[in-house]
Amino acid sequence: MPRIKIKSSDSKDPRKKSGLLAILSNNDIYVTKLIPVSDGYVIITSNDEDLDKVFQQKTTSELNENDFYPLIPPELRAKRSVIVFNVDPHIFNNEEQEIQDELQEHNEWVKNNLSSIYKFPNSKTLKITFSQAATALKALDTGLKMFQMSIPKHRIQQEKFYQLQTCFRCYAIEDHHTNACPLDRDYKVCSECADQDHSWKDCKNTKKKCINCKGDHRTLSMTCPMRKTAIKEKREMNKNINTYAGAAKNTASTQSFSAHTNIDKDLHLKIYSCMLHAHIMNISEPGCFEAELNATFTANNLPTIKIPRTPKSDLLIKKLTEEEEKTVTDTEITIKRTQDGNNKKQDTYQETGTIEKPKSKNRLHSGDIKLHIYTSESTRWPPHLSPTDLVKNIRENKFKFTYSDQSFEDSEILHLIEFNEIKMEESCWCIVEDSVFRKIRSGQINDKSPLPKDLRRHRKFSK
Repeated sequence: MPRIKIKSSDSKDPRKKSGLLAILSNNDIYVTKLIPVSDGYVIITSNDEDLDKVFQQKTTSELNENDFYPLIPPELRAKRSVIVFNVDPHIFNNEEQEIQDELQEHNEWVKNNLSSIYKFPNSKTLKITFSQAATALKALDTGLKMFQMSIPKHRIQQEKFYQLQTCFRCYAIEDHHTNACPLDRDYKVCSECADQDHSWKDCKNTKKKCINCKGDHRTLSMTCPMRKTAIKEKREMNKNINTYAGAAKNTASTQSFSAHTNIDKDLHLKIYSCMLHAHIMNISEPGCFEAELNATFTANNLPTIKIPRTPKSDLLIKKLTEEEEKTVTDTEITIKRTQDGNNKKQDTYQETGTIEKPKSKNRLHSGDIKLHIYTSESTRWPPHLSPTDLVKNIRENKFKFTYSDQSFEDSEILHLIEFNEIKMEESCWCIVEDSVFRKIRSGQINDKSPLPKDLRRHRKFSK
């Protein structure tokens, strides 16, 4: 889930916490969790929209006036930034402030939405950071105008943020998730100072130390050499989409593609669709594959590529069609075998009157982590509620959940609920008064501890 660090003094004061929650809720921002740390707070929101609202000018000003200073996370900064390549010297040779003034003067939608301009040294590349992600998307769609010149949209790309897989128990990089960590759940290590007698939430040390490289910085700092190396490796792997061979190889297998690169599903689908369109056009007009593919790439803000020779599109499409027909046939055979097997099991049951039940896997029980799920008296529980619908309603703030096991993240709990990997006991379902539910939703009640029993009303199951 999206999280933001908010710096502030005296974060242990409960009045300060209530004041922060009040400012956020007044601006229609409801956090799912608020964690006090030594130099402020960490807030967790349920979606990217709430995260973006925190950094709107009105909200930021109100927070600053009350001694709260939010730090923009790197993934949001990347969404608000674009990289402009091969900038003409007539533009690039101007000062950064002059470029900023020109952008606001000749692009109406940029006014009051521009944060900074950065000129990469020894290059012809600009980095433009806007105050909203929507403005960056507008630049990608329309291009930019300045100094009596136009920068076409195919020279503009959104800055890429490379998410590193990090275990939040031992802080290993690109190795395993938290729920797969080989260390015990009660293992502690501080990501701020690397001491093993407390966690980052209780750290009071002023001297920083990285767990991975032993340098004098936070473990999660982007200045860490090991994190920089991991990002560089991801960036290098991501470059293979700029060649036809790499794109063709990866589009052949979506699973293999997503396992080794950081391209999201939408971009993958866009590349695949462009290639498929070029193959179809090449069948109707042989020899036009490269021109048609690059024209489609340009229209979709993708880099153009060189093709050493024109592929035989008709043979490729024929082979793909045959593979699809074979897959359908195999699926039908599997379904028929399954149905035949089920019929045999049913016949055996009718003859003997008994049927062997499959052995159930050991699942996590809600009581093991003191999981409680809340709804208000006005909403109450629906008669039928699937795990998928439950998670959807939690994300929409119609229900809320709390738990006491510090080794889990909210996202992990939601994953376990959605895939029915937690046995939901009757005691975990709670109905509370509307006023109490609003306090839980806004974080005014500590969501690591369940409510007193007199405030809980349990849901009754129908067997």
